Amino acid sequence: MNAGPLVQKIFQAPSKTPGTFWIQGFGWDLFWIFPGIWLFPLVLFLDDLDPIYAVGVFLFWIGHRVSSLYLGWFSPSFRPLLHDQRQRFIFIPLAVLLLTGFWLLLPESLLPLPFSLRILSLAMLDYFWGIYHFAAQHFGMLRLYRHLAPGSEDVFEKTRDRWYCLGAAGGLVIFAEVLHGTAILQEDWTGPILTSEVFGGQQQQLLQFGLIFSLCWFLFMLQREFRSGGSLPRLLYLLQLGVMVGAAFVLDPFRFLVLWTLQHWMGAVGLVSFLGGNDISSRQTEGSSHSRILHIRSRIGVLILLCLVSLLMTPMMEIEALSADSAYSAQWWPEWWEWIQRQSWLPLVMVIGFSSGFIHYLMDRAVYRFSDPQTRSVLTKLLYHERTPGSI
Repeated sequence: MNAGPLVQKIFQAPSKTPGTFWIQGFGWDLFWIFPGIWLFPLVLFLDDLDPIYAVGVFLFWIGHRVSSLYLGWFSPSFRPLLHDQRQRFIFIPLAVLLLTGFWLLLPESLLPLPFSLRILSLAMLDYFWGIYHFAAQHFGMLRLYRHLAPGSEDVFEKTRDRWYCLGAAGGLVIFAEVLHGTAILQEDWTGPILTSEVFGGQQQQLLQFGLIFSLCWFLFMLQREFRSGGSLPRLLYLLQLGVMVGAAFVLDPFRFLVLWTLQHWMGAVGLVSFLGGNDISSRQTEGSSHSRILHIRSRIGVLILLCLVSLLMTPMMEIEALSADSAYSAQWWPEWWEWIQRQSWLPLVMVIGFSSGFIHYLMDRAVYRFSDPQTRSVLTKLLYHERTPGSI
């Protein structure tokens, strides 16, 4: 059997035909969309993950949080949506900002709850909403790769994708985190209670059961994907999900946190850099013989912008962390951390921090809302910028 054509097909950059199953190409997709595959050996074997995670936090955390905001508010292709769907893109995010501000800033005479309890309640909301958001991103990426390689989907595939992402990448991850005693992902607040009273010392057995269950679910998804003739990117994405969900049961909480969050952040930043770069270059490439170079430069420009915003804003936004131990800014610049903790405007920073996270969840849903014809049309144009637009 001659493997040459197959290898060439896998590694080639997207052609100018609809249905090309990579977003940009094997190497780009592997780095930005499937980082969970190559990150897993690192988090498994490296002794000190702090330097890697610190780089990820400062370059991608806030960059991923503002990525969909950049696409929805500042991308020229989305301006018609910004005008026509003001409720989704403007009024609802503004309402979230105001509600978060009221919750945190109302005096105790009007809202008889201590400030610390209000912060904890928002952290809990952010955790569960964030888990759903992660699961929704995984579902969206699986559907995106199906749209890029249409024609082989069976009638139950979308339902399977949805339940696998919500059940495995959502429910099983929460179950594993609770068993580890870290159900906020950054605070050990449940461990002693759950260990002694709820699970009766059966955590290891339950972790093993969760690992076996997640593996069986993953193998079922893989088998169905093979039977339906699924594309290689969908198979790789399912592999990534299977590895990460299984890792929730076998890795210590910090190592899993590094794997889980870096994959999410890099996927968001990489995709917006691709789409936003295509939007910029589309206004410069008509009649140009250097369109490929302009595409690359535009995407790198958007990537640098998002990373710079993240680098500059992270020291301030880490204030929303529930303790100094989970904030790199506090570890590296303790004097600055102690100073800002004493400032009267600290609650305002926390309002911005928490509300920006909630707005990010909503804006991701708004800019990637394929069920809306107008949004789907814009995304189709940006995804197929170097290709002939196909059905998506």
